[in-house]
Amino acid sequence: MINITNIAVSYNAKKVIKGLCLDFEPGEFTFILGPNGAGKSTLLKSINGIKAIDSGCITVNDRSIAEYDEKDLAKLVAFVPQEFHLQFDFNVYEFILMARYPWLNFWGHYQERDHQIVCKYMDLLQLNEFKDRFYNQLSGGEKQRVLIARALVQDTAFVLFDESLSFLDINHQIDVLKTLKEVNRAEKKAIIMISHNLNLAAEFADRIVFVKNGEVFVAGAVEAVYNEKVLSEVFEYPVSMMKNPFSGVGNIVYNPDSFAH
Repeated sequence: MINITNIAVSYNAKKVIKGLCLDFEPGEFTFILGPNGAGKSTLLKSINGIKAIDSGCITVNDRSIAEYDEKDLAKLVAFVPQEFHLQFDFNVYEFILMARYPWLNFWGHYQERDHQIVCKYMDLLQLNEFKDRFYNQLSGGEKQRVLIARALVQDTAFVLFDESLSFLDINHQIDVLKTLKEVNRAEKKAIIMISHNLNLAAEFADRIVFVKNGEVFVAGAVEAVYNEKVLSEVFEYPVSMMKNPFSGVGNIVYNPDSFAH
């Protein structure tokens, strides 16, 4: 379990997260939603140890993240950033294989299992055709799928995604989410994802956490928190919803007249 207790996080003198408390259970698919600047990305970076917290505590499996060295924390938590810049280029297969670094043996050699895991997730994310291409030659959407594969190859209990679907076309967004849902169910990996696609979040989430002004506004099962009242208050804009006729899940709908000036 990831347990976050009363954390505060700042950039320079500005408080971005203020007294936030939250837990993430193993095997749960959670979406973190909220307006720009709410502290969502900062929250994930704090969990992964990229951004230091000012106060409070974050524990993974009942141990403070401050007590883990980088390699041991990387065996438990993987992180997919919004963007990733690779200074020295590698082909896709090599680049994904590098995510096995935390699990290398004493001699620093890759084992057969490492290659098997890479092949498994490259196949799941339909990346085999890019195997020998260099990462920096790929499109934005292709790069995102490679980064997602790297996170899964890291073989952690928790995988954090910071708007990692943003460069993908809608068909690839749905395909990736279906794949992640399958992995979540089969391997009990906890998926924690920031997204601005609210309707897709509602369709795939076990739980939704709404964050606003650096605090948890509300968190719970989709049917309990994903509604017109909460969405309107979080985003400070009147929201209308209708049930998706295929899934029965509430989806946001837009009245074109509301955009008129």
